[in-house]
Amino acid sequence: MGAYLNSKRKTFVGWDEILEGRLADNAIVMSWRGEEGGISAVKSGHEAIRTPGGYCYFDSYQLEPSSQPEAISGYLTVEKVYSYNPVPDSLTADEAKLIKGVQANLWTEYVPTEEHAEYMLYPRLFALSEVAWSDKINKDFEEFKPRLNYHAGVLSAKGVNLCPLNPRVEFELTPDTLKKTMLVTLKTDLHPAKIYYTLDGTEPNERSVPYKGSFEIKDPAMVSAVVYQDNKPMGEPRSKSISYHKGIGKKITYNKPWSPQYPAGGETALLNGLYGAYGYGDGKWQGFLKNMDVTVDMGEVVPIHKVKARFMQIIGPWVWMPAEVEVFVSDNGTDFKSIHSEKSPIPVDQDGVIFHDFGFEGDAQARYIRYLAKNYKGFIFTDELIIE
Repeated sequence: MGAYLNSKRKTFVGWDEILEGRLADNAIVMSWRGEEGGISAVKSGHEAIRTPGGYCYFDSYQLEPSSQPEAISGYLTVEKVYSYNPVPDSLTADEAKLIKGVQANLWTEYVPTEEHAEYMLYPRLFALSEVAWSDKINKDFEEFKPRLNYHAGVLSAKGVNLCPLNPRVEFELTPDTLKKTMLVTLKTDLHPAKIYYTLDGTEPNERSVPYKGSFEIKDPAMVSAVVYQDNKPMGEPRSKSISYHKGIGKKITYNKPWSPQYPAGGETALLNGLYGAYGYGDGKWQGFLKNMDVTVDMGEVVPIHKVKARFMQIIGPWVWMPAEVEVFVSDNGTDFKSIHSEKSPIPVDQDGVIFHDFGFEGDAQARYIRYLAKNYKGFIFTDELIIE
């Protein structure tokens, strides 16, 4: 087909599946399945358009799914779009010149009207525009936020049905394995705005602690935060239980393999202190096509009060809750006894984007902990196995 189009003096542009055959002369590759397709194309002398699903598919949710019209799945915020770098550092100067640009994709199975299409495109298209025309060294999301807020207001005043900027605080957690603490960063898309927070779960207000930068949490805390603008709360407070749990960095054995499509962090994925957002494709959710069956070695016998993991259900792309979860403990790694078992309370036909925690809470002692989540069908996904 490529040769035929060239014979008619047309330019052949194809999705990166065309890399699986012999590329026609002058073919341009639309790189959508991650990053490798575009890199492979330019290294072979072909131009590429960068449009990876993790950054450029605007048919995914952009705010908490429960607050949004139904979408195909996935989760892509304005900030993540803005963070995309379409010209990797691994490319030479000549190879970099073959990157033609970026493209947003909006598939419309779940988009019935033009107004809904506007909602999905804006304000994320502002962020991708700056990705297209800005050098990486000139990009800074905090510096971008005033423009983001200004132009969102302009479009709204003109009657464009854009998605409102997120009025609620987003949490970013980073474990410090040396200090054994969690670094907590609070974020908002609104500008100008202030964030206030508490550490004891009480409802924050303008008399609470003003957020001035990332802070550390060592002992378990319930962090609650709210965004204020013009001296008014801009959304409901958000709360998150945060701790540097006992399992972080411990040795884990996979009795069943994870899916090669969704490895997340591989062997460290479930005990690295990193939590996924609202979509299984963010690189923090580990997927399993069979049972999730892992054994954690705590190094010595320790008191255990919690062994929990969070799962999701989105039945459109065949993602279900586990049918049943069981937790076992052992002192020697050979003889295990069950200390908890539960079946999923979520109906298998319940649609939407649903999250649920499964696991043990109580008092036990063990060196080895086995966590078994039995697959119903399709995929199961979890982001962290919390041990306290």
